[in-house]
Amino acid sequence: MKKSKGMQLGALLAAMLLLSMVFVPVASAQGANDNKDKKILEIIRLQPEAGSEVILDSFEAILWSDDSVTVQSSGQKHAETPSLYFHWEINLSKKTYKTTKLAVSDLIKRTPINTKIEKNKGKLTPDAVVVAVTPGTYTATVQVVTDDLVGEDLAETTHKLNWTVNAGGTVNWNWRSVSAWAANPSSFGTHWFVDTYGFVGSVTYSPDQTSVFSEAQGKYYNWDFGDDNQATYADHWSKIQGRNDGGFNYWWGATHSGEYWWLLDGDVYAS
Repeated sequence: MKKSKGMQLGALLAAMLLLSMVFVPVASAQGANDNKDKKILEIIRLQPEAGSEVILDSFEAILWSDDSVTVQSSGQKHAETPSLYFHWEINLSKKTYKTTKLAVSDLIKRTPINTKIEKNKGKLTPDAVVVAVTPGTYTATVQVVTDDLVGEDLAETTHKLNWTVNAGGTVNWNWRSVSAWAANPSSFGTHWFVDTYGFVGSVTYSPDQTSVFSEAQGKYYNWDFGDDNQATYADHWSKIQGRNDGGFNYWWGATHSGEYWWLLDGDVYAS
């Protein structure tokens, strides 16, 4: 999400004042984004603030023992509906979230730093005797973005799944991709890096093969968000379920940890 230079400067000055007045303990940079050493302290179901422009079916914040937080939500999209693009912010003290719709025309189409593509090399499964709602070939895209406090993009993970709905109603996946991008440098001169990214497991089908599932993730880090001796991390995850009506369900999550993670929020794009 982009803001004017005046708004950026005002927000930056406010952040500098906040950092000079407030101390919040943060996790050690080493291993801060490793879930095996973390325990869930609390799961908060966030409620929409007045004026939120996108009301999510559910929006949860998971508080971890290393002082990090994961936000996660889900949605669904039908073939005939327009793309969804929105910015989110959370307020843990109030247990609320606020969303703002973003113009799809403002979505920046970047050249990813890294991309992985996987194609289905297996034989197509014989079609079943079920009703196909919308035969054809479809592509779903889910993009998870980490922003700084003035809405500048810092890290971005894009997950795509392409599948075909057969005449009898079953589906076959054709290809999927995951791309990772990090701001290096960002508009304020900070440097983000891609740690790891890729698919989570193999493509799977529902028992009746009327839908197909794919998962992907991306992990990022930064060493100059504040103190150069402490790191800040952003981890993204998404899952897509391509359906035989041409629509799809999706799940997404973002974990922010390390130094000054509470200054981070994000965007989500689903198309």
